[in-house]
Amino acid sequence: MDASKKRVFYYHADAAPIGGHFTKPEEKIVHSHGSSSLAQAGGHVTSRVSAFKLDELVSFDHAYSEIHGTVTKNGSWMTQVTSVVEGLNVLGVVKADRVIAVLSVEHPCNGGPTGLKRDFVGYNPKEHADGRGTFNVPWWTSFRGRSREVPLGT
Repeated sequence: MDASKKRVFYYHADAAPIGGHFTKPEEKIVHSHGSSSLAQAGGHVTSRVSAFKLDELVSFDHAYSEIHGTVTKNGSWMTQVTSVVEGLNVLGVVKADRVIAVLSVEHPCNGGPTGLKRDFVGYNPKEHADGRGTFNVPWWTSFRGRSREVPLGT
């Protein structure tokens, strides 16, 4: 094979489980915690931080991220990013035992369309006879003290 025609891929993935900017009740920046950045060569990277509290604005028990950059059996480049925050409390109003976001992207080696996949927590495809399934928690968040069922396709 002519080396000048071989495709080259540079991985590019970052994960930041938590970070932000409060303007009220006072101006505060929540710096990114548990963040990861994948090297252009791919591989695996992870980061974790525990027991964070910023005044009474925001706190969490754990925040962590993990990124994998690999080559699949068919030669495509696969990137998977996971970010998790556990024991989240924002102003005593938004509380979650665990917030999870997972994103997978496949870049085909032949230059075809990129495949994107999002994963959700609490999905049960067998719960409805019509096969639609439900989310037992809203999107990717499980809130403390309450649970909602959101039908798929709504």
